[in-house]
Amino acid sequence: MELWVYGLLFVLAGGAALLIWATWRDRRVDFLNDVPLGADAEAARERFLDFEVPILVAARFTTVAHVGHTTILERSQIPAWAFWLAILLFPVGLIALVARTRETVTIATSGDTLQVHGRCSKRLADAIVDDVNRAAGVSPLV
Repeated sequence: MELWVYGLLFVLAGGAALLIWATWRDRRVDFLNDVPLGADAEAARERFLDFEVPILVAARFTTVAHVGHTTILERSQIPAWAFWLAILLFPVGLIALVARTRETVTIATSGDTLQVHGRCSKRLADAIVDDVNRAAGVSPLV
């Protein structure tokens, strides 16, 4: 075979590997964390909001709703695979840029429990759960 064919196969294999890696890295998970706090749940929720919301806003989350004891934050973005598909299958692949992912984080108190749940990237979900446990004084599970 010609040398350019090997080069083309190498580039295609590298592009496929990069697409698989980007999709795996950006995977989304559902998470739920209920932490019993006792009688001071609302104050703990406010402390947690004061700490966590600026971090989420820096990550391009916006406050969708803040009603009573519940705060909902959300962000929408184009997934990494859509960019690669648009490039690899240009011009038809540009349709992939219409795809959007939506991540949601809900912070609420119910009685004496702080509830944090939603759907977002695995790294962000792990960080949020760790922050909730740290704010509540709960040791993480090993």
